Amino acid sequence: MTALDSSPYSDAPPASRRAPRPHRPWRDVRLLLGIVLIASSIAGVWGVVTVARRTAPVLVATHRILPGQALHAADFRIADAALGESRDLYLTTPSALHGGAVATRVIAPGELIAASAVTTTEGAATTTVSVHTAQDVPSDVHDGSEVDVWAAAAKTQGGYERPQVIVPGAVVASVTRDKGVMGGAGAGVELVVPRDDVAALLAAIADESAVSVVSNGSGR
Repeated sequence: MTALDSSPYSDAPPASRRAPRPHRPWRDVRLLLGIVLIASSIAGVWGVVTVARRTAPVLVATHRILPGQALHAADFRIADAALGESRDLYLTTPSALHGGAVATRVIAPGELIAASAVTTTEGAATTTVSVHTAQDVPSDVHDGSEVDVWAAAAKTQGGYERPQVIVPGAVVASVTRDKGVMGGAGAGVELVVPRDDVAALLAAIADESAVSVVSNGSGR
């Protein structure tokens, strides 16, 4: 036997016949999970876009609606709008306006009618009172304007006490300005006021206080 034949490496298999590496299934599972996650993400985004583009019928005000005003078919039209998840916040069918439905706040022309802006006659927290102001109202005061009502009590010896706010945040339903009288002319104003403030306003009218309305800039 030669030195070459006695080598301890003479029986080792050639490199081309080495055993293959063992298969690792966990790599395939991880790949599949990645594919599933990507597909789920794409499906989720597509679903959100689809919902956002989906339109539904909704009631839209055709003109300015005032607090306490009863709602009728002429007060709204039906339009399609993409409401998304906010659909339940708006009135989508005329049947949602049950008998005796009234507005709880000013609804501007073209505004979607929110469910929170409508209540029943029994649940209305406002009422309408007509007053005659001591002075003409500013030109920017019109129906839908939000105003504060001031009153100055009459003194027994003549003149008036210091005016005070008796109804904050009343809404003007209509204004009739006196014509043909120069200087100091008053106006007839129909006001939508909270029921809790009606007594104070009627008392001011009864004792002939000087009543004035001042815009607070919150009208629509």
